Amino acid sequence: MRPFFNTSDVFISPFEEPHGSKLKIAEAMAMAMPIVSTPQGIRGFDLTHAQSVMLARNSQEFAAYCIELLNSSDQRERLGQAARQKALETIDWQVLGKKLRQIVEDTFATLATSQNATRNFK
Repeated sequence: MRPFFNTSDVFISPFEEPHGSKLKIAEAMAMAMPIVSTPQGIRGFDLTHAQSVMLARNSQEFAAYCIELLNSSDQRERLGQAARQKALETIDWQVLGKKLRQIVEDTFATLATSQNATRNFK
């Protein structure tokens, strides 16, 4: 995907269903691409309209935001960097690894506690 991102100025995600190519949104965020999306297209990501993404609620807004970003390199840079920062804070492998490790540790702690309680009960 990198060659496509490298030759593009804006990433567009016109999904109307709350499923689809979420991995592509994550890739665009990680590569500091400015994103124009529907709310459904970014569902599950901590992105905010006009700060880290442009959210279009209809075809006219979608087209207008795409044109706006294509005409403003400063705005593309600002949105792309904000999306990248969100990616680093929320979906970076280091962050996800820490969350997974905590889940595993909590699960083992809960299992150990319940096993001890069961032994004490007998």
